[in-house]
Amino acid sequence: MPKYSSADVGFFLVGGYNLLADTTVLGVSKSAETKESTVLGDTWRTHVATGLKNGEFSQDGFFDDRVDGIHDRLKSYSGDEKVGMIALEGNAVGDAMIGFEGLVQVAYERRTSLGELVGAKAGYKVSGSVEEGVVLAPLATRADDGDTISNSIDLGASSADGGVLWTNVTALDLDGGDSLNIRLIDSDDDITFAVVTFTAFTTRLGQKDVFAGALERYVACQWEYVGSEGAAATSTFAVGLTVN
Repeated sequence: MPKYSSADVGFFLVGGYNLLADTTVLGVSKSAETKESTVLGDTWRTHVATGLKNGEFSQDGFFDDRVDGIHDRLKSYSGDEKVGMIALEGNAVGDAMIGFEGLVQVAYERRTSLGELVGAKAGYKVSGSVEEGVVLAPLATRADDGDTISNSIDLGASSADGGVLWTNVTALDLDGGDSLNIRLIDSDDDITFAVVTFTAFTTRLGQKDVFAGALERYVACQWEYVGSEGAAATSTFAVGLTVN
């Protein structure tokens, strides 16, 4: 199996912000909650699973107070849930991705020491699920309607259990238009595609969209500027997919 390094990290997105440029360490953990079930007379402690799972996330990096930088994102310390996406293995269609349903920032620390750069560190609790998936559309800036049909993902077989579409739009200028519609599309023959689900974006945002029902073998992403947008319409976003 291939090994990956820090140079392979494709993106780190939280609630419409790209924080990769200021980050040096990322930590992701998932755990299952258990309760002790040891009773009198036992010689070994025993535990049973409660069925509950926990997710935690941490980041460490450099302090930077530029607009849209790490301090701009973390200073409000609002406690709001933000959809997060991390790609540790690259920023190409089909690369592995992790989606966070709701990252709740619980700590923000700025620190320095003699001869060192000022650092910025944040801790998060995850409200909801932490799910493994794949990159459906890489993080990139796009000025025109488009899709990834020529680079569709082959799931190997159709699925009947639905899934999750993860999206983080980190920049959006509609130039007078109504919205940017980002769609999950699928096909049984990799030729004719149909819309499974979509989200209309009017501002930078992280979004988790759960969809039910069948998903055909081949999947791709499609995006369209809707309304009377001008020639200067542009957006930057990444899309991920989890199949149940």
